[in-house]
Amino acid sequence: MTGTATAACIAEMQTHCARADTKASLLLALAGAAGLALGNPLDATAPLARIAGTATAAALLLTIILLFTAVRPSTHGKFTADRLLNGDPHEHLTALCNLTNRKYRLIRHAVDTLYGAIGFAALTVLTT
Repeated sequence: MTGTATAACIAEMQTHCARADTKASLLLALAGAAGLALGNPLDATAPLARIAGTATAAALLLTIILLFTAVRPSTHGKFTADRLLNGDPHEHLTALCNLTNRKYRLIRHAVDTLYGAIGFAALTVLTT
């Protein structure tokens, strides 16, 4: 791969990484707002509603943890100024691809967990 092609790939991966951070931030706001709207699941009178409400809260908490993990910088020293200026561009591209894939994988798991939270919330509403 030529230097120009490598630079173009690096720029594209940086864009994908930024998009992943934006998606994670929006989902984090959504999950946080849903958690605030949920209230205290132990206030429900029906036992099944309490269980479903607690499961909703747990799923939302797991979603938030996954999203925080996705947006948390974890470069493990791979993106220092010295390595970026003097390092191998192919190594930089590989590290950037791995970082972006990790972010998207965490976001995908968070969305799946959020689907579960929505299901538990629906069960909570139906059992109250």
